[in-house]
Parts: sequence; C-alpha cells; structure tokens
Amino acid sequence: MSLRKIVDGVEMLALVAIVVFVVLLFRSGSPVEVASDDPALQRGAEIFASRCAGCHGPEGQGYAGRPALNEGRVVAAYPEIEAQIAVVANGRNSMPSFGGRLDESEIEAVVRFTREVL
Repeated sequence: MSLRKIVDGVEMLALVAIVVFVVLLFRSGSPVEVASDDPALQRGAEIFASRCAGCHGPEGQGYAGRPALNEGRVVAAYPEIEAQIAVVANGRNSMPSFGGRLDESEIEAVVRFTREVL
C-alpha cells in the first residue's frame, strides 16, 4: 500500500468526522419532551436544543467532553440556581458566556429546563 493511499484514507476519515460533528452541532429540535405547559420551560427546551445540546448532548447526557446535566447532576453541582445562572451568563472554563447572546429571561428559562426537566 502506498503512502498516498494511506494519506487519502486518513483525509477521507477526517472529512467524514467533520461532517458528522457539524451535523450533530447544528441539528435542531429537542428530543426531551416538556410535560409542563409552562412557556418558560418550553422556551428553555428550545434554547437548550439550539445552543447547548451540541456540547452537552441532546438529552443533557454529556457530549464532546462536556459534563452531563441530566438526572439531577446539574442541581448537585449547583444547588443554588443563581450559581448556575452565573455560569451560563458568564461562562467558565471551556463553556462560553451566553450573557451577550441570551437575555436574562432566556438564561433563566434554559437553566430551569436543565434543573426541572432533564
């Protein structure tokens, strides 16, 4: 097998991996059903699906090296809702700040969704 064939194969695998990553990153819609009629929780689900699921997984199960938020993990990590709101608004470590991209009500909605639904 020639070196050129090996390089071509590696390039093809890299291209496929990039396409899969981009598709997963930008897919929309929340697979998590919100049983509540609360519009804030519904909006939180939409925001989570479009802004958070790419890193935290569509069901908050953790993805791409990012922490899981489901099954009460986020509440265990942030017993006080204000602390979680601050992380979403200001960012931390590899998590970007959403304070300039989402307004206060949207941040609170997505935080409530992760705490109450996931």
